[in-house]
Amino acid sequence: MDLHAAAYRCWYESWSEAFRELGKPGPLHSDAFTRQKEMCALFLGEQCVALSFMTPMDLEYPIARADSYFHNWSDRALTSLARDGNLVMVNGNFTVHANARRAAPGFSLKTSSWACASSASSSRLPPR
Repeated sequence: MDLHAAAYRCWYESWSEAFRELGKPGPLHSDAFTRQKEMCALFLGEQCVALSFMTPMDLEYPIARADSYFHNWSDRALTSLARDGNLVMVNGNFTVHANARRAAPGFSLKTSSWACASSASSSRLPPR
């Protein structure tokens, strides 16, 4: 089984549906999927049911602070975020497939996805 292809299918189907609902039907380019640094995907059997992307950012550098992810953050908030270290993980494209939202697998996909992302990012961040 190609796990990467299954994760892409989950991402593509979920975000295509979301953009259609917003009246922005297309096209959905793969670069929002392929250009990510880290991916955490949750599977039930062979189906990817949730995924999240993470990108490390070093807030010591003004270029990182100018990233669009932080556009609503004040300098004070960014300084507070970096108080325990300048390296942070930016989460993006958090996805739970529609079939998994309806199926209720017996545990919280949202919580499980965040735990997966948190575990993946904490293993890459330097110790405090």
